[in-house]
Amino acid sequence: MMNSMGSNRVDFVGLGDSNQLLGGTGWDHGFQYALSQRASMYATGLLGGGENGGQGSGTGFGYSTGGPSGGTNMSLPNELAPYVSNVYPAGSFAYYTFNGFASGIAASIDAPGPLPTSAAMTVEFHHGTFPSGTHTATIGARSGVSPFPVISTLNVNATTGAYGMTHTDLTLAADSSRTNALEARWAMPGGPDSVDMAWFYSRAYLPARTAGYSYSTLAAYGGQPTRAVATALKTASDQSLSYYFSQLRRLQGSQKRIVLVVNEGLNDRADGALSVGPAPAPGNTSAGYKDNLLAIVQRVQSIWQINGWDAHELAFVFMPSHPIGTPDDPQLLAFRDAARSLTDTVPQSVALDLGALTNFDEMTAKGWYINGSDTSHLSQLGYEQLSLRAIDALAVPEPSLAGLVAAGFLVCLSRRNRHTA
Repeated sequence: MMNSMGSNRVDFVGLGDSNQLLGGTGWDHGFQYALSQRASMYATGLLGGGENGGQGSGTGFGYSTGGPSGGTNMSLPNELAPYVSNVYPAGSFAYYTFNGFASGIAASIDAPGPLPTSAAMTVEFHHGTFPSGTHTATIGARSGVSPFPVISTLNVNATTGAYGMTHTDLTLAADSSRTNALEARWAMPGGPDSVDMAWFYSRAYLPARTAGYSYSTLAAYGGQPTRAVATALKTASDQSLSYYFSQLRRLQGSQKRIVLVVNEGLNDRADGALSVGPAPAPGNTSAGYKDNLLAIVQRVQSIWQINGWDAHELAFVFMPSHPIGTPDDPQLLAFRDAARSLTDTVPQSVALDLGALTNFDEMTAKGWYINGSDTSHLSQLGYEQLSLRAIDALAVPEPSLAGLVAAGFLVCLSRRNRHTA
């Protein structure tokens, strides 16, 4: 059983289908719920600037976000375009440029919640920079409860002499009287208008919480197979993925730990198109499923190589889809075997068999499916409880795997389910 995250900050990154983000819940909610029962949250996920533009509205546990609205949506300069990822939801709605009032919420922190709003907190506003012209805004934070008293504001000048990416940080001192929900905003109601700003991401974290977890959703492709996630990553620019992962690494201190959790499989059963990895095969076969997973792995590994980052800080959890029947779907059984076999060649990887943690009868009896006729999706309770089992299964102490993520943190169900460098 995991009682803490040790002495490190660990960042999880979720990739999947509609189960990743589903109506405000999904694995994004479930994993963070489960992690919060076993460890402390040190930061929100890295949130796209327009996450309310689709499924991304469901990101977060104890926090949420809403992209800017209002004003004039301007064209992004070509020089900043490489920073825009085509991976959904982290990139598709992750940039906005405005003349006028940008009314969206960069990050809303619940109270009570895993990030105490009374604590000293830093909110990052990630935005583009420009060589010339006027590019200004006034960011801020206020109480989330009427009459919405303002906590702090900060003027932003994005004219630096060159195109690029940076973040402006809003620092909030600890205040024991701050007990309500907190809103960090791209622009403050009644304040100055934004002028030609390019907003990308936001994130809130607790500087004093030097150990704990954070969880970000990078990809959530409803109705799409693993091939869609792999293709999006392969076609995303090096700059966009490098920036995304560099921002997760930046807050982790000297010991970096990134864990990618890939949950896929349901939609692969109907995907006859060839996989996009090094050994193409029909996506509805175990070979094609494994090849698409490998394409994801190799693309993320390439970002580490490009940037000269230590490959040992990167780990993968392959989590094929939950049971959907009794007996379970033969293709899903084959996909779980394929994920296990992939761990023989991918360093610092584990395969998590959800079918070993529960079954169709238990899930039905406990109301873990979204309804009686849809076993492809789970209820919020289902995501929470199955995530809790997954986290506990991955956290059985085994010192030989200490290098996978953090000492005593991430292991797997059995030795045949994992491979380490």
